[in-house]
Amino acid sequence: MPATVAITSTMNQNFNIWGQNYGQEVSGGGSGIIIGKTDKELLIATNNHVVADATKILVTFIDDSTAEATIKGRNSSADLAVISIDVSKLEKDTLDKIKVAKLGNSDDIKVGQMAIAIGNALGYGQTVTVGYISAKEREITVDNGNKLEVLQTDAAINPGNSGGALIDVAGNLIGVNTAIFSQSGGSLGIGFAIPAKVCQQVLNSILKDGRVVRGWLGISLVPPTQEDVLAPKQQIGVVVADVLKSGPAASAGIKIGDKIIQVNNEPITSASHLINYVALQAPNSEINVMVERDGKQQNFVVTVGERKNQNTQSQFIPLPKQ
Repeated sequence: MPATVAITSTMNQNFNIWGQNYGQEVSGGGSGIIIGKTDKELLIATNNHVVADATKILVTFIDDSTAEATIKGRNSSADLAVISIDVSKLEKDTLDKIKVAKLGNSDDIKVGQMAIAIGNALGYGQTVTVGYISAKEREITVDNGNKLEVLQTDAAINPGNSGGALIDVAGNLIGVNTAIFSQSGGSLGIGFAIPAKVCQQVLNSILKDGRVVRGWLGISLVPPTQEDVLAPKQQIGVVVADVLKSGPAASAGIKIGDKIIQVNNEPITSASHLINYVALQAPNSEINVMVERDGKQQNFVVTVGERKNQNTQSQFIPLPKQ
């Protein structure tokens, strides 16, 4: 597991007792994945909630050596961040033992395929758990209120695994562990990982711009019904619930009630599918959107806008720092 690291974040926590404000340093643990190495720095991907608000970030490598890291860029919407370490601060023995993760193709993953979760589970150091891909394109709502399509796995994922790797049997990175569905805070065999394809786009954007630049249409969508979720056949199309005045979609002529069935000839199967597909498009680029209106199909050319961060309540639990 030479591409996986443990991360310890230190932050200031403020609290009030009987009208008096107090502060103390607290620490939390997570995991990270080595995604790049240059002559000057080592680049590590992790979850944003592992390093957000940290005053100090300490990384532990496979040989138990440690080094302090700094945040290179992060995005709360995607819950992804990149931290960097000055290579000159690492011993040659450590550099010889660590490796850069090999990126897999998350689009090629099959349900039932074996998956391996690696991370700093419960703060005990590198831990490996094995399971299977339970579902693809699972739609969840995370802390920022965004709907994400994620991989679902029954490989045990616990606090401290945040930012850790989900790999296939060939050792290729297929996802970054980010959330669990749990009533107790522990693993119930329902874990979620951001697909490698999405991670690559987000992390490349962080490295290039110091933030995530994602495409946006300026619409909200009708949520799926229980009948939609349980339908034996995959549904095509999502219905527009609202259109932001002067937003990209409104400017192109898309209206409330339109059913978006294709974007750039790709059939749209869910709200998160549309959101994530558009997010991968560069702002100011043009996309072709096919909608169904009054029983007839119409095509619109939409100039993609830039998506802004949002903050609302979550239905799922980002893996807590241990």
